[in-house]
Amino acid sequence: MKIYLRNFILIIALFISINTSFAKDIKIIQVSGVEFSGNNNSIEQLNKLIKSVNNDSKVDFVVFTGDNIKQSNSELLKAFLKSVNKLKVPYYIEIGDKDCFKAGGLSKEEYIKIVNKNSKLHLKSFNYTTKKENIVFIFLDGAKEFMPSANGYFKNDTIAWLDKKLNKIEKNKKQKVIIFQHFPIIELNKTSMLNTYNTDSYKKILSEHKNVLAIFSGHFKTSVETQKDGILHYITSDASGANAVYREIYIIEDKKNNYEIYSIEVPYNK
Repeated sequence: MKIYLRNFILIIALFISINTSFAKDIKIIQVSGVEFSGNNNSIEQLNKLIKSVNNDSKVDFVVFTGDNIKQSNSELLKAFLKSVNKLKVPYYIEIGDKDCFKAGGLSKEEYIKIVNKNSKLHLKSFNYTTKKENIVFIFLDGAKEFMPSANGYFKNDTIAWLDKKLNKIEKNKKQKVIIFQHFPIIELNKTSMLNTYNTDSYKKILSEHKNVLAIFSGHFKTSVETQKDGILHYITSDASGANAVYREIYIIEDKKNNYEIYSIEVPYNK
């Protein structure tokens, strides 16, 4: 697993700054690609992740950014939620290409009903927000339930919803935005079958707003950290298999409403 030395050094500096300044800090755990299958190995691995997070008293909340279950199945989803309900901090869920299939699996509506019944979440859709300090966290749905494939697609109504939210948030000059989604809007490479369809309208909306700090996604099964047009893009490796990781995210706001974001992928399945 590739861990960026620069981020490691910055995180060490971060702990020093927290103790010597008036910074407001937020710590988030991003988990992508759990692909919970319900077998003993899968249960044991998820329990290791939960134990690792619960042992960290600094975590504010956890985000599962899709491919939470191995296949779209109600019993798997219930078992997954039963395990993650052991987390001592709030958690949020987004969906990926393995989570919802209208034909032969769970529709988004059915998935939401199970989540709402078996967790503390109360979702109406997979486009939603939460807020902590001066950061609004947006969760964005790019999954295709009617045409299942490895590609994501952010529908026109999702992009319109995002535009409306960013407009509203922008009225408060102190508030900034971080987006969590399963499907990246940067390409793995030009020919990859995992690339998200038609991201032009999404990118256009981002270019019209200056309040988005970063976008965290998964899906590519590899770690990527880059910056494009002033926005940080983080792609997180899978939380399944022998090299399972999750991402620690540190968000620091100083007294002048400036932000620093640091992150590192942490192996836990050892």
